[in-house]
Amino acid sequence: MLKKAMILGIFCAVTAMPGWADGLYAGFGVGRDTADFGVKHTITKTDTFFDTSISKTDTENAAGNGYLGSIFAGYGVSFNKFYLAGELGVQTSSLEYNNSLTNSYGNTQKTTISIDYNLSASILPGYKVSDNTLIYGRVGYVYGDFDINNKFIDTNGNSFTTWDKGRGLNGIRYGVGIQTKTYKKLDLRLEYNHIVYQDFNTSSSYRSGWFETTTNTLRISPSTDQVELAAVYNFG
Repeated sequence: MLKKAMILGIFCAVTAMPGWADGLYAGFGVGRDTADFGVKHTITKTDTFFDTSISKTDTENAAGNGYLGSIFAGYGVSFNKFYLAGELGVQTSSLEYNNSLTNSYGNTQKTTISIDYNLSASILPGYKVSDNTLIYGRVGYVYGDFDINNKFIDTNGNSFTTWDKGRGLNGIRYGVGIQTKTYKKLDLRLEYNHIVYQDFNTSSSYRSGWFETTTNTLRISPSTDQVELAAVYNFG
């Protein structure tokens, strides 16, 4: 009898939880951020007398990781079992990459890359597996604010630095997540996202001989993987 009463009590507590709320929501999240910056250094030596050039490219294993924090707000609407939301967000990260590389010519490349913040606008289509649990996907636009520092030191000790602070790169964000009711209007969300940013190039040149010019080109192709746990408050 006691066992039946306990089962009935649990059933009543679960079914008494509020159903999925439509309308405005907002929240914050924390998580882990891992990046592959896809760094390539190309050195081009141009002979201005004979009008010829030779290039060599070196690729770095440019990975970095850090912790992220985000705030976001959106508006969601239910269509029976289906759900659709639009969401805006701001995210910061401690992610940073630092490396020193000796290239094919014996020159030294010192590269530092960080992502200060990103702004995003996303669409979240979902499916309610129960009154209290939603699985969803995400696809949207991201604007990332990058700091990129590339220091080039040739074999004679000459140093040249290119510094791009606040370099904005556009990107695409997509991922999947699960969101569940916890207490009254408060939800918890666990989400994985992948962000692919546009490529970026920067270069510097100097005269390395009587008839020779050396150009150092840095190319990055950034992408990040993120796992985030977030709290969501529903105003509806």
